[in-house]
Amino acid sequence: MVASYVVATPALGQTDSTAALQLARLPESMGNKCCKKICKCPWTGQNVILKGSYCSYRVVRVIGRGVYGKVVKCKNLNTKETVAIKIIRKDLKHAGRSEILNMFSLRKFDSDRCSLIKMTDHFVHKEHQCLAFEILDTDLFEFMKGRHFKPLSVSAIRLIAQQMLVALQALKSIAMVHTDIKPDNIMLVNHKLIPFKVKLIDFGMAKHVSELRTGSWVQPNCYRAFEVLLGLPLSVSMDMWSLGCTLAFCYLGRLLFPSYSQYDNMKMFVELCGQPDNSLLNKGLFTSNFFNLVQETPEEIWELKDAKEYVMTSKDKFANARMDKDLHFWRHPLWSEEAEVS
Repeated sequence: MVASYVVATPALGQTDSTAALQLARLPESMGNKCCKKICKCPWTGQNVILKGSYCSYRVVRVIGRGVYGKVVKCKNLNTKETVAIKIIRKDLKHAGRSEILNMFSLRKFDSDRCSLIKMTDHFVHKEHQCLAFEILDTDLFEFMKGRHFKPLSVSAIRLIAQQMLVALQALKSIAMVHTDIKPDNIMLVNHKLIPFKVKLIDFGMAKHVSELRTGSWVQPNCYRAFEVLLGLPLSVSMDMWSLGCTLAFCYLGRLLFPSYSQYDNMKMFVELCGQPDNSLLNKGLFTSNFFNLVQETPEEIWELKDAKEYVMTSKDKFANARMDKDLHFWRHPLWSEEAEVS
């Protein structure tokens, strides 16, 4: 049984870094399937005209797809400027409206000085919520992929870090948490003209601190903060964790936590940073998913479960917490009714 789990979860044995990188991009890889309906819409084809709030846009080509829908490169027919228009799936209108409200909150900042994407327009076209943004270059993941994941220089990483810290400081000042920081959501502005000038994008998952709930499941798997894993109170600090993992990705040319499951996340965290203090483990809603309480008096002592214990005890708990249900971990034959339990 454990051997099967190791096959399904290479990080417990030998990590397949390529597969892990693809898993880290799961939301986007799921996007082609999720967005099949919108991708067939003829009005998103080349030269189609989209009517915005104050002007019209001519579609040039599709430049991105995701769970939310797609992004098309367009020409503003009034100003002749090029923009990127994010077209939200019909069934995700609420997410589009939420992102618009988040972008309104960011208008108080200088988008260039604070390294934040700028929204220039928003409108509804054929029942699809559309958001127009300034056109940027490419995201950090695609940039790294284009150089075969060769690590960036420390000086380049320092430039990226400085800009992202300014962005996070701006978000903190209005009590906003991005919750989805990863290489895909940090874009180069114009790498040829201004090397490593970057901006933080995609505020569709952003929340006000007051909206964060202890035990809620947020952030991409490989960039998820340990307080989310343990079910501890959440704050803006979770964005700092994701940024650190992103900068490590740029430095290493691979994921810092190439995890295939939540157990991988916690196991690698403990190996790299040490076991969290008992004061934190005692408060975590999900602590018992990963740790056994081996001593209660005179003080609690927690011990990380091994792979077999995790497999035998975590399925129902994780299903109830909506954890890992979309990962191939749960699709492995290990969980079929015919699987032998030993």
